[in-house]
Amino acid sequence: MSVQNLPVIPLRGITVFPNMVISFPVGRESSLKAIDAAQKNNENVFLVSQKDIRKNDPDVDDLYTVGTVSSIKQVLKLPGNITHVIVEGISRAKIEKLFVDDYMTVDVLVIDEKDDQDLKNDIQCQALMRCGNDMFDEYLKINKRMPETDTMLTMVSAKTPGEVADSIAAGINIDNEVKQEILEIP
Repeated sequence: MSVQNLPVIPLRGITVFPNMVISFPVGRESSLKAIDAAQKNNENVFLVSQKDIRKNDPDVDDLYTVGTVSSIKQVLKLPGNITHVIVEGISRAKIEKLFVDDYMTVDVLVIDEKDDQDLKNDIQCQALMRCGNDMFDEYLKINKRMPETDTMLTMVSAKTPGEVADSIAAGINIDNEVKQEILEIP
């Protein structure tokens, strides 16, 4: 396990999983400064959900302890002083220490994922992964609010049971608290 010091973006009502690509608006000045710092230093950011989405200036007690180290793919400055960021989740991590200045940074301990590379060659595991993919495909057909193309591309690229589980958890319509519980399971 390795410790990294990264700028933090607290998220309201969003949970980002490893291997997930997502776009979301960023409005808080501190989060915009965290993005700028990450881009200037060519480093990743730590995305972590807030426990209470109504809190404007969260501190360490207002954040979940597990989040996702993510790379910034693109920052879009839109008309009306609106900023959207596109990120890709890399790995789970746990907050070890939080620092606050113009923006939050954290020392995070990257969580080693259970090595399921051996499982991807197991016949029974392969069958369960296909079954999960098929059931999720049915879910997407029933739930028309879900953007099928992006989610299915992530599912197709999933090679291990953990990646399949993360893709399904990210793609289903469940409460953020439940997604957070799933994120906390390596």
